[in-house]
Amino acid sequence: MMRSKIVKWSRRFALLSGLALLALPSTGGLAQKKDATTTTELRALVETERAFSRASTEKGMKGAFLSFAADDGLLFRRTAVNAKELWRQTTPAPTGLLTWQPAYADISRAGDLGYTTGPWEFRAKPTDRDAAGHGHFVTVWRRQADGTFKFALDIGTSHPAPTTPQNVLRYPPPPGPARKRGK
Repeated sequence: MMRSKIVKWSRRFALLSGLALLALPSTGGLAQKKDATTTTELRALVETERAFSRASTEKGMKGAFLSFAADDGLLFRRTAVNAKELWRQTTPAPTGLLTWQPAYADISRAGDLGYTTGPWEFRAKPTDRDAAGHGHFVTVWRRQADGTFKFALDIGTSHPAPTTPQNVLRYPPPPGPARKRGK
């Protein structure tokens, strides 16, 4: 029973992640050429994700999601829902602690669209030693008219606790000829 749930959510996560990543080429493609400007934009994107996570700890989930969602930003529950509308209607605000960190990120050459992904943990009470939930997220970020990033899409899936920690941000490898195995 548990295995079928994991497989079902893994398939949903893979499908939704794939759909989210398909949106990137439409705005100039994945960051194929890393120059100083693109690297600076990627760092700004990663710092936005980290600030989003800090806000969740400092202001709570509701405050964080309301602050970092674009006006038309989407979350997936059973279906896609407007993030701000959902969180405005969430009363009372959840008191649990949701934390996460980016493990991978990339940005378009234009620097206007990017994504982050990584692990998350949820504690029913902020003081709980052990997490009550674990999973991974994919967030698609869009640059706003004021130059800040807001999320256009945020997807999360649950899974059992990881057996090894994932805590290092890995940037995409530099473009170039494919490396051959064993050489």
